[in-house]
Amino acid sequence: MTKLGTSTEVDAAGSGLLRGILVAGTVALSFLLGLCIGVFLHVGSSPGAAGVEAGAPGQSRRIRVEAYIDGRSRLIVQGNTIQWHQFEWNRPGQLGNELLPTSINDVQWFPEWPDPDGTEKSDAKNYSGKFGALQPPLPATPVHVEVKRITGRGKIFVVQQPAANNQYTLIVEFNDNSFKGAAYYIVDLSY
Repeated sequence: MTKLGTSTEVDAAGSGLLRGILVAGTVALSFLLGLCIGVFLHVGSSPGAAGVEAGAPGQSRRIRVEAYIDGRSRLIVQGNTIQWHQFEWNRPGQLGNELLPTSINDVQWFPEWPDPDGTEKSDAKNYSGKFGALQPPLPATPVHVEVKRITGRGKIFVVQQPAANNQYTLIVEFNDNSFKGAAYYIVDLSY
């Protein structure tokens, strides 16, 4: 242990220690501030119940879809509405007798079906009721939509891009037929 002899040496040692504490505190504070800003920016950019990724003109927009898929289903998007069209196996969200929601930009939706028990296989009965609160709505202008898989195992692709001749209707197919059972899918539709 070093013995400090003069008050100047003590002051110098004390101020060095204080300077070290201040530097460490500044680094820690900068880290925490950066972390808080990063969380704020992430929360501000992710669509939620109160906020959506609307973007300014020219910026890309995103619709996040989360659904439990068994078989082949198509998601139909037009304006602020979304609807399922079921082709094979169970309806989106159907897991035995349990119904799981489809989430659209973090908003849960439990689709209603004309044939609630799912025994009728006619095409007209395989369209769900509509979700009418899509934010941001798909614009009534031609846009090119790209599908980005976050999770899911089957094929996901755009069947129809929005255009004037289809009343700006987007159709995206989820095809889980190559696998046994159902799987949870998360996709981003960006335009």
